[in-house]
Parts: sequence; structure tokens; C-alpha cells
Amino acid sequence: MPQKMFMGIAAAVLISAAAQTARAEGDRPKPAAFTSSTAEVYSPIHAMTYAVGSNGFSGFFEQTDGKCALTLMLFKRMMSEEDTPDKSVARVQVSIRPGENARIGSAEGEALELSCNTNADTVSVSRAQTVPSQ
Repeated sequence: MPQKMFMGIAAAVLISAAAQTARAEGDRPKPAAFTSSTAEVYSPIHAMTYAVGSNGFSGFFEQTDGKCALTLMLFKRMMSEEDTPDKSVARVQVSIRPGENARIGSAEGEALELSCNTNADTVSVSRAQTVPSQ
């Protein structure tokens, strides 16, 4: 199976799983990153799903050219039963060098930090310190 087709299928499966998980867990899931001060560590192609304020993301990473190459699907979360499902989804692809990190933040001031370890063979996700918007 060509890699691009595999990536597209994997992304669709992740979005579907995230939507089903959100419906099954009620109107506001409590991801580990917001209930614990420890980082969650992921291996390549291991699915990760998080809520960041009113947004959510699902994704995975691959070790590519010595970097952590992340593919993330960003979506608007349904915060209550009255919300209309937003069918727009954005796919973001970003490479993080070993020992560096990237942040995903929300308008509500919540943020997650994604860090590529020094061997680029794991990614850790942790709650990040945020500065309130003014």
C-alpha cells in the first residue's frame, strides 16, 4: 500500500476513533494531560488524542530523517448536546528536531507541549504553562 494512501487511511481512522471516544465519554472528556503533571510518552504510529480547550486533536508520529514527524488532525469539539457538529478538520504535519518541542494552544489558555526525545524514537505530551491573553 503506498505511504500516502496509508497516511490518509490512518488519519481517517484516528478522526473516527476520536469522535466515537468523545461521544462515549460525554460532553467533556478529561485527557490524561490535563489531570496529571506527568508526560504521556508515545512510540511511532501510536495514536494520541487530546482535548485542548474547545478544540481537539488526534494524531501520531513517525521517525523520519532523524526527526519526529507528526501528523495531527485538528477539530472543534462538541462541548454540549446542543452544539452542532463542525465537520471541518485540519491536517497539520510538522517535524520536530530531537530535543525540541512544539505547542498546541487554545483560545481558552490551555496548551499541550509535544517533545521529541533525543533519539527521535518517542514523543512526549505534557501540559504546558500558558500566559493568559490580555
